[in-house]
Amino acid sequence: MNIFIQFYKSLYSPKTIARTRFQKIGKTIAYVFFLAFISSIPAVIIINSYIMENLESVERSLKVDFPDFSIEDGSLVLKEQNNFVETTSDNFHIILDETGDQSDNDLAMQSNVIAFLDDSLVVKVEGNQVFNQSYVYFLDNYTKDDIIDILHQLNNSKWIIIILASLMYFILNSFMKFLAVTFLALFGNILKQPAKKAIKFSQVWTISAYSITITTVFFTIMEFLKTPVQMGVFIGWTVNFIILYLSIKEIPSKKQRKLS
Repeated sequence: MNIFIQFYKSLYSPKTIARTRFQKIGKTIAYVFFLAFISSIPAVIIINSYIMENLESVERSLKVDFPDFSIEDGSLVLKEQNNFVETTSDNFHIILDETGDQSDNDLAMQSNVIAFLDDSLVVKVEGNQVFNQSYVYFLDNYTKDDIIDILHQLNNSKWIIIILASLMYFILNSFMKFLAVTFLALFGNILKQPAKKAIKFSQVWTISAYSITITTVFFTIMEFLKTPVQMGVFIGWTVNFIILYLSIKEIPSKKQRKLS
């Protein structure tokens, strides 16, 4: 049975999932990577669109809409009397705040923001903080023109950035999938004892990998639709546990094997 048929049948058949315990572990590992690839697609699309659409507009906005500023000795310095400037460029809210008044709660209200605060640079995308770095760790002082030049270079190299960012996300997502499967397998290993199922931990791990198929597909679709799921973690793990339990239940018990 190829990986696509297994994927399809794992969406509805605990009996098919139970049968996967006989396959080689290498095929199961490939299947987990396959699930990680599928679930990475919405985020990769978002990463690509934001890089493609916003790098150039942020560069243009800094050049046109903001006064001269610099980052000197770990602090933001504005060259004009106005020590707080903000504007919106396409999807991004851009802030220069020398006052230090901008709080975490203020930034939490912004979905997409680039904030040059008094002592750090903060970048948020789709409400998630992706970068927060104190100026103290910057290797040099930077002027407004230096930052615009960096953005220009990034804009010229955006395809490389897109590939690297997508690859890094896929690797991280794969790690999280393997972690989830292993955690679920530990639960399944406990579950097999009272159920008297004669299966090894490696077989439970294989079954666990296919048991997360439904939740992977569901949450991937929700991400495509940009629809948040209330109590998503609880719902996801509950479904995973139920599918794993039903799959293990399909395996003949030790007593049934002796009778046969």
